[in-house]
Amino acid sequence: MVSSVNMPEGTVTVLFTDTVGSTALNQRLGDDAANALRQAIVGLCREQLERHQGIEVKGMGDGLMLAFQSARRAVRCARDIQRAVSDRNREHPGELVELRIGLHTGEVIHDEEDLFGETVVIASRLEQAAQPGTILASRSVHDLLGTARSQLRDLGEMPLKGIDDPWHVYEVPVEEERRGDPNAPAPFVGREAERGQLRELLERASAGQGGLVLISGEPGVGKTRLTQELELDARQRG
Repeated sequence: MVSSVNMPEGTVTVLFTDTVGSTALNQRLGDDAANALRQAIVGLCREQLERHQGIEVKGMGDGLMLAFQSARRAVRCARDIQRAVSDRNREHPGELVELRIGLHTGEVIHDEEDLFGETVVIASRLEQAAQPGTILASRSVHDLLGTARSQLRDLGEMPLKGIDDPWHVYEVPVEEERRGDPNAPAPFVGREAERGQLRELLERASAGQGGLVLISGEPGVGKTRLTQELELDARQRG
C-alpha cells in the first residue's frame, strides 16, 4: 500500500484485477506453486502499473486495486496487463492463468491510505461481471477516451451485483500484438487435448465419415477460438 501523500484525489479511474479460479490453481499446482504463480502475476501487474503512472491502492487477495488520474492511461494499463498475462501463458503452458479487470471513473472518497465510494464499488462490480481474460469499463470511462472510445465494444446495459439499476457497459478489446506477419492469428494456448480430438474427427470427415460435435463450456473459456483452429486445420487440408 502506498503513502496517502501519493493517493489520487478528485475524479479518478479505479481499476480492479482478479485472478480467475484461484482455488482450482491450488488444487492443480499445490499451495506453494500456486502462490508463486499469483505473485508472478501481481509482479506483471505492477510492472504495467509503473509504466502507465498509476497508483497501487491495495492488494485484494487474488488481485489488486489500482487508481489513475487519467482514464486513457488506465485503459492502456488494463490492456497491457492482459497482454502480459497472455505472453506468460504462452511461455508457461503448464501454468495457465486468466484475469478479470473492471474500470470505472468518478469521484472517490480519500480516507488515509484507501479510496472509498460508489466509484470503487462500481469498478469492483464490473470486474466481477467480466469474463476470464476480458476487461469491462463503464460509460464514464468510455466518454473520457476521446476518439479512442471507438475502440470499445458497446455491450449495452448490464445488471451488476448489488446495484439496483443496470449500468451501461463497454468491453475493452485486448488485441494481441502481432510479430512478423501482421495478419497471423495470436498463438493458440491450451486445450490441446480437445484440439486433438477435433483433428481426429476431421480426419474421419476427410475420409467420408461425417458427424456432429458439441463444444460446450462457460463463457470466455475459448470455444470460439477452438472452432477457429479447427477451421484453420481444415483449410490447410484443402
